[in-house]
Amino acid sequence: MDYRDTVFITVAENFSFSKAAGILNISQPAVTRHIKELEARYNTNLFERKGNKIYLTQAGEKVYSAFKQITDSIVNWSLRLINYIMISAENSKSEPAQRFRSMLFQRSLPLFINDIQTYN
Repeated sequence: MDYRDTVFITVAENFSFSKAAGILNISQPAVTRHIKELEARYNTNLFERKGNKIYLTQAGEKVYSAFKQITDSIVNWSLRLINYIMISAENSKSEPAQRFRSMLFQRSLPLFINDIQTYN
């Protein structure tokens, strides 16, 4: 998955290009450009535009469903990996393992949680 996929998911979940832009902290024209690139990639319209409102097309619903399955799998496997790392570090009494565990809790885990919240 790349950034355009994240933009698509955000637009699809908010039914708004401008809301997605605010959430992702990018400009609304950038959101539009990313969506147009995806529509060109798949050679179909992903959104139906009716005035100020947008709706997922049938193709858009399929793409959204596939992207959500992928992101859910990534999150699931990432959480499993973190759990494995934490158990391994916890079972090890070596100083490097304990420092790694401390670093994971203090630095990496908060960033990871923030990334997960972006996708959900």
